[in-house]
Amino acid sequence: MHGLICFQLKRYVEHKQGPQIWERLFHDLDLSPRAYQPTDVVPDEEFESLLIALATINGQPLAALMEDFGFFLAPQLVSIYGVMFHAERSTLALLAVTEDVIHRAIRLRQPSTSPPVIKCLWRLENEMELIYSSPRNWCALATGIIRGIAECFDESVTITDRACVHRGDPYCCLAIRVTQRRRVQPTCVPSQDAPETEIAGLLPDTRWLSVGEQLRFGWLPKPHEVGDLGHLAQYRLLRVLGEGGMGVVFLAEDTQLLRTVAIKVLKPNMAPEAEAVRQFVREARAGAGLTSDHVVPIYEIGEDHGLPFVVMPLLVGQTLRDWHTQEVPVLLGWVIEVGFGIATGLVAAHARGLVHRDIKPSNIWLESPKGRVKLMDFGLTISLDDTSQRFDQADIVGTCQYMAPEQATGGGLVPQSDLYSLGVVLYELCTGRLPVEGDCVSHMLGALACQHPQPVREHNPQVPAALESLIMQLLAKDPSDRPATAGAVVSLLETISADLASDCDWEQVVVLPPRMAGEMS
Repeated sequence: MHGLICFQLKRYVEHKQGPQIWERLFHDLDLSPRAYQPTDVVPDEEFESLLIALATINGQPLAALMEDFGFFLAPQLVSIYGVMFHAERSTLALLAVTEDVIHRAIRLRQPSTSPPVIKCLWRLENEMELIYSSPRNWCALATGIIRGIAECFDESVTITDRACVHRGDPYCCLAIRVTQRRRVQPTCVPSQDAPETEIAGLLPDTRWLSVGEQLRFGWLPKPHEVGDLGHLAQYRLLRVLGEGGMGVVFLAEDTQLLRTVAIKVLKPNMAPEAEAVRQFVREARAGAGLTSDHVVPIYEIGEDHGLPFVVMPLLVGQTLRDWHTQEVPVLLGWVIEVGFGIATGLVAAHARGLVHRDIKPSNIWLESPKGRVKLMDFGLTISLDDTSQRFDQADIVGTCQYMAPEQATGGGLVPQSDLYSLGVVLYELCTGRLPVEGDCVSHMLGALACQHPQPVREHNPQVPAALESLIMQLLAKDPSDRPATAGAVVSLLETISADLASDCDWEQVVVLPPRMAGEMS
């Protein structure tokens, strides 16, 4: 048995019944208390005896306990292994790649754990059969995990037992049917995060990386482990997550705290540039100083072998820009929640005297599986205390579509400059187009100064008048005509939601059909 399952069983027991019950299990079994680690290999008999003892204490059937534990386990597995697949946001799409994930992450690395063999057969668009084969015969655990995955993706499923080893069949076969997708898009969740699972050694062997990818990053300090890309301080750099003009983001393992993280490293050709280093450090310090569930936190800033780096949590999900490329309908509830998340993140930034200066879809992260909105990339952030900073045209190439008029013309920046950018994001979500458009940077600069966007409802009458009014107010040319603070925007969005609440299905109103949503810039 993979140690991760026992590691999570301890969390399950302590969460449901308290640490004293976990200690009692070992006492009742006459075993020495043990702290399981995710990288351990645990005898099946030991794990099963813990389950049986717990079922006895609870007075419930073993199968019911296993299914409940599987439901608890599912979101932890999605969080840990989510970086290994690019499935759509759906239960069946995830299940379809489960065997590949098991093979790469567990069977190749810890074959002695004998993970189950999974085979999925699509029957209909919303239905598949999952064949489960394992000498352990813990199909109830598998059923619970499937139900938990469905909950992660906000779907309702029915699971029909078509074959089962407990009835004498050679394998288990579960027919899984998605009966309801409660939301097409992920939604924001309350700010209370589940405890972070700190795990090492659970991601795929980096020998799966191409030789070309390893050679391309030969400037990194030599790795300590075969197949790694390199190392920085106590971090193993495993593979590339993304790359920009200034830096590269790596998937990494913290060998001291035993957790997977993301590390942004300044490219070596940028390291000698003083301004590049200042901008890199400014981003890290700005993020580190913010405490908000809607801002990507910073764990650490450091330097090794002359390479500055920033350590962040490993996020599973996608940017709003990536989401724009998918042909999915834009729901009214989703638009309001995106606006709420961005505005809430800006409340934290502005409270620290910071103007983000680069609010745009590629800097807005939608965290899986629930889609919590987080602001990232504070590299262009400035302090309101620094009144000397002015910017020329070179600073706005590629992002001027989302900049406030006063920012695009090199004027003084205020918190309302970020609110204008928020208005552009919401306008684009509601209409499928930008409020001000131009063929090139110079045309965009002129348009920002004098062109007034068409009202939202002229493009899309599905948008409520109150939401249109807020968006157009955010897009006012004069900062003083915009909402006074990001907190005021949060309050206005809450009021809009409350006013719409009389219609029980208002959140599901399709603002833009899939075709138009997929055509966003």
